[in-house]
Amino acid sequence: MTASGERSIAAQSVNIAVTGDNNHIVAGYSSKIDATATDLAGAVLAMETQQVSKLLGARGKRIDLVYQYVPEPANTAAGAEAQGRLTDILGYYRNLCPHRLVITGAPGAGKTVLALQLMLDNLDTRDTRRVPVRFSLTGWDTVLPLEDWLAQQISVRFGIAARHAKALVGQRRVLPVLDGLDEMDAPDTHVENRRAARALDHLDIYQDTEGSAPVILTCRTDQYKELAASEVRMRDAARVEIRPLRHEQIIEYLTDRIASPTRWRPVLKAVADRDRVLTKALNSPWRLNLVTTVYERNRVVSESHHLADPAELLTFASAADIRDHLLSHYVSATLGRHPDGDRYSPPQTHQWLAKIATGLAVAESAGSGGTDIALHELWPLAGVHRVRLVDGLLTSLLCLAALASVYGMLSLFPRPGVVAPPVELFWLPTLWRAGKASVPAPRTLQLHRRRFRMQRRQLRRVVVIGLLGGLLAGLLGAVAISYAFACPWAIAGSYGLAGGLVVGCALGLASALTAPMADAAPTKSYVQPTDPRQLVRDDLVTGLMVAVSFGAAVGLGLGPALGLAVACTFGLAVGLMFGLYWWGGAGRRYLVALCCLRGRMPWKLGAFLHWAAEVELLRISGAGYQFRHRELQDWLVSHPYPQEPQQAPAGAAAQSR
Repeated sequence: MTASGERSIAAQSVNIAVTGDNNHIVAGYSSKIDATATDLAGAVLAMETQQVSKLLGARGKRIDLVYQYVPEPANTAAGAEAQGRLTDILGYYRNLCPHRLVITGAPGAGKTVLALQLMLDNLDTRDTRRVPVRFSLTGWDTVLPLEDWLAQQISVRFGIAARHAKALVGQRRVLPVLDGLDEMDAPDTHVENRRAARALDHLDIYQDTEGSAPVILTCRTDQYKELAASEVRMRDAARVEIRPLRHEQIIEYLTDRIASPTRWRPVLKAVADRDRVLTKALNSPWRLNLVTTVYERNRVVSESHHLADPAELLTFASAADIRDHLLSHYVSATLGRHPDGDRYSPPQTHQWLAKIATGLAVAESAGSGGTDIALHELWPLAGVHRVRLVDGLLTSLLCLAALASVYGMLSLFPRPGVVAPPVELFWLPTLWRAGKASVPAPRTLQLHRRRFRMQRRQLRRVVVIGLLGGLLAGLLGAVAISYAFACPWAIAGSYGLAGGLVVGCALGLASALTAPMADAAPTKSYVQPTDPRQLVRDDLVTGLMVAVSFGAAVGLGLGPALGLAVACTFGLAVGLMFGLYWWGGAGRRYLVALCCLRGRMPWKLGAFLHWAAEVELLRISGAGYQFRHRELQDWLVSHPYPQEPQQAPAGAAAQSR
């Protein structure tokens, strides 16, 4: 064989080997993505099953909702049937081509329930080629591309590595279920300026290899019609509209939920006779849950407790009057039905929730969403200018304490001019940061996700980088100590290096425990955080960790010369400025807001919100809370104090019908 032939065979062997290795790497990465998709499906199934039970309420009955197809002028999905039901929503959706569905309906009609049923039916098939994940559109800043936002949400909410989340979205392994298009803007926002319109533009260019990528979208009918009238809608999609409940469905639901048919006989008879006002007031799942919550027996009250007579519903002249009457009793009735409902009184609960709802309305009018309740975003409730002023005042006191300690120690410095100016210059930018209107996102600890070898490897890598940075800072600190104290380099170097290593290790550890994971092991199920309070807690813990490390570093560096107590006090003051104002900030602003809200809101605001979610006045949504229903939130805004609505005379009501 010639030399050229031998080289050719060798080259082919190398190519085969390299190709085989690449195939092995690709197959390994693909298996990781498959396993990640499987774990994501399990987490979503557990989370949304719990969410459905919360939406249905105690002894909730799932109503077989009816929806009908609404033809659009052009660019619609093929295969849509004229009508469908809740129980066959998955089959209805799979017949569409492409798989793009818009679910519309009146407030409380069951749009979210229908979307959740579609998700659960899909997940029950164990098909992880495309995992449905629900996203609340109110938190999307449409400046961020849709794919980036979806990947970001998946990574944060489910603890999935950022690159794996991007791969899931990029490969269209995630079916976005986008909930609440109508809640992205204030009602008086012009169509052209609505975030919802920009969101629909993003959805129109959301593609896969076959064209328009699958999406499920929910929106109130009126808001979607307004957008569609301006030729802004989701293209290549089928739109369905949930129909109001028929009187047979209302009777079936009430019969299943009530304990005493005798008490409810007048109401059941009026519905059977198709009473116009009563049927219109109870023709949605939310309203039926509302009426049974108000009029059914409370589980925790004594047998002698007086039960209101449902027949009084027949005395109201309009459906709006019935709605207001039910909502006025909903808070107290809900608390009465829960074993832990007596922790706060109904009037207190009503007023506090109304204040939060008002704050959400203000935020919505400013175009920053109006449904999600995040602890670190509630500080405007205490007054925007007041909180920023108090935050700046506390910062000034902290800076003054640091400066006082510096000026008190100047006599100990052979060269005091090198010490005071840096602290003074650090004060001004810290004060500016404290008074800013924007608050940085909270830093979340990832301790519960650092269980696997790849994650421990990343932890070690970041800590080593922090130590190297601390070593460099220690050298600079040694130079400063040597110059300020005119001491030998060996002594200054030992103190400076010790302090620098302490700070570097602390910063590296804090960075590693709060940074997004570079990789994630797909062998365990990911856990959805169920306590939105954890975000603020983690932000405060990491900020204090950095502050304490600064105090310890300065104590090691300056303690032998100035005294350990004085040096640590100075270091802690500087560390608090860095840790709470430059490293973090969300937790600090929350604490300042609590101080400003003293007497107007509960001191343990986070505990109150979590309790409200447990008694089903609120619900947990991702990293925040939402009201049980938007109708309740809007009603609380217009009724900040508990009050009894006026009842219409029975005769007038009868004449109006």
